[in-house]
Amino acid sequence: MTGALCLVLPVVFAAALAQPPAAVDQVLSRYLKAMGGEDALRRVTARASTGSIFVATYGAHGEYREFAKAPHSYRRTFRLRGYGSIERAFDGTNAWEEGPEYGLEILSGARRLEVRRQAEFCLPLNLRALYPKLTLKGRGRIDEFDATILEGRTEAGEQDELWFDDATGLLLAVDSTETFANGVAQRVRYQYEDYKPVDGVPEPHRIRYESPRLIWVVTRQVTLNVAVDDSVFRPPDRR
Repeated sequence: MTGALCLVLPVVFAAALAQPPAAVDQVLSRYLKAMGGEDALRRVTARASTGSIFVATYGAHGEYREFAKAPHSYRRTFRLRGYGSIERAFDGTNAWEEGPEYGLEILSGARRLEVRRQAEFCLPLNLRALYPKLTLKGRGRIDEFDATILEGRTEAGEQDELWFDDATGLLLAVDSTETFANGVAQRVRYQYEDYKPVDGVPEPHRIRYESPRLIWVVTRQVTLNVAVDDSVFRPPDRR
């Protein structure tokens, strides 16, 4: 790992909390308000992000691009120097990945469901639908931020942890299980940093990913309500 940027999985401590009936609703309400409120979010129908990626594990640099469209279309591209492009996408029905090692894969089972959750366009409005069971798990700390942790379970039984900043109400991180092409499943963290308003909606301009096998950081610019054709999200052989 390069000495220029040393990312270490944060040590967090979660203590059990009593769960008053309104506690989860209060966290969700604060999150919705912090993101600009329902009216502002419903005015956003598409998102385009461009920037750079640094893979700290290998000291590798590259380009990053992401398109997203309501209700749940998503495509993310990493172009790494000396390696090639890595794609991940969901077109509303099909989840797929493509890269130099495994070629094009149409995902199924747990891998499809994982990408489907990532493709949720407006998380603040749809958390209850995505996670029918949401409970207050505890409190913790990420870097210098105190957080409240919700545990979310999907209808299929997947379990994620969502960390909300006590000071701002914004989403700090999501811990989930990711299944890789070789079949190995590991807990991973997507951490959202450097929120800045874009047309009245706070958007994270830095995303940090941490797993036992890989650490990368994306720095990006975000544009809302761009024109994105649905064909962008389809697998290459179905456009």
